[in-house]
Amino acid sequence: MLLLCFVDSGFTRAEDLPRVPEGFSIERVTNSELTKYPMMAGFDDRGRLFIAESSGENTRAPQLIKEPKSMIRMLEDRDGDGRFDKSTVFADKLTLPMGALWHDGSLYVASPPNIWRLTDHDDDGVADERKIIVDSFGFRETRPVFMVVFVDQRVACIGVMAGTGMSLKTKQER
Repeated sequence: MLLLCFVDSGFTRAEDLPRVPEGFSIERVTNSELTKYPMMAGFDDRGRLFIAESSGENTRAPQLIKEPKSMIRMLEDRDGDGRFDKSTVFADKLTLPMGALWHDGSLYVASPPNIWRLTDHDDDGVADERKIIVDSFGFRETRPVFMVVFVDQRVACIGVMAGTGMSLKTKQER
């Protein structure tokens, strides 16, 4: 499954949409009422979509740390029709969340200068435990960060534009 975010993109006709290879299709599964400034997203094991959403402002690093306004938004399809119909702020007050990886019951998010593990223990759709697992990886430059789970169950955080990367060991490996 490939997810593309086009919220308020102005695409009104099918011929205006990006072209995809045969066997793939593009479907609208949400709208701008559920998320305003999506950047990256990832699914959990229940089909919920976690969107790294900016505040829509172009804010410099010192101000982002002082007054973080971005968030992780969780979208759910409650009626099973294949379209998201509920939006919940899963975690707010983040600097600039990049990437959203669900692994082993928690959401891992890179939000400079930290990488966070966000866990919802009471299943109310809001992260009630926010733990920094890597600190001070910084704001040296703007670089998209994608998070993946490798076969060996290591959580990897890769700074694609700069070609940097790191691998985090799970509890089982320590």
